[in-house]
Amino acid sequence: MRDAVAACRAKGGNGVVCVGSERFFKPIGFSVVPEGRLRLPGAVDPARLLWLELARNGLAHVQGEIGAP
Repeated sequence: MRDAVAACRAKGGNGVVCVGSERFFKPIGFSVVPEGRLRLPGAVDPARLLWLELARNGLAHVQGEIGAP
């Protein structure tokens, strides 16, 4: 995951979203997405929906359903 985050940062990405354990991903910088900000098309435990901002205010306006790129 550290390599994936580094690659996203190198490409100028604003942030990264993943589904996983906050305990596992917190040391890398991920945190739980604030309630109501993002949705996935399938059922996901909101406590496992995580994000990491790569650029200042990079995720400030991100909201809604996440789909395939």
